[in-house]
Parts: sequence; structure tokens; C-alpha cells
Amino acid sequence: MPGLDQDQILTRAEVLEHVDHLDVYRLEQLDEVLGLGLSEMLDERGVVLVEWGDAILSVLPNELLEVRLTFGEGDDERRIELRGVGRSWFGRGDALARALEPWTGAEGARSC
Repeated sequence: MPGLDQDQILTRAEVLEHVDHLDVYRLEQLDEVLGLGLSEMLDERGVVLVEWGDAILSVLPNELLEVRLTFGEGDDERRIELRGVGRSWFGRGDALARALEPWTGAEGARSC
């Protein structure tokens, strides 16, 4: 991958204990999400990918990275928007923007 050193990738992967995926599109009540073990998924040693997260914002942590995928101009084009939520993202936005420069082509662009 351009811009990422393989050692950096392996080091980060060793730190993560789990990556969970939660699609809440078809859930009708907030209790259903809690019944899926959301609180156990949300710990410091893992990542939780939540599809349709707007539906459960009230139970998500105060610190998170919001990733929005939208359609681009062409049929096969997609746009990815990142937004850091919470105090811990104030100091991490520049580093995230630098890490994404090979793909964005926007040197110095802020994402948080």
C-alpha cells in the first residue's frame, strides 16, 4: 500500500484484539442492539464497524471516527468522508490527514 510501511500495519494489527461488524439497518428497537452485545464489542482493544449508525447514536461512545460512504459523480465512484467525534480527535486529525494523503492527493487537508 502506498504511504504505509508494512511494519506499521503489522504492529497495529497486533494491538487489536478484535474487529466486529454491526449492521443495524433492520433492527426496529434500540434494545435489540443492546441485546447483540454492543457494550462488550466497544472496548479499547478492538474496532466496531457499525452500518447505519445514525439509528443508534444514543448508545455509541462519545469518542468515535465516523466514516460516511456516498456516491461520487461516476457510476463506480465513491466518496469517503471521515469525521472525528470527541475530544481525543482534536489532536489526531492532522496525523490522519497525512496518513491519507497518498489517496486524497490533498496535502494538509483536515479530516477531523
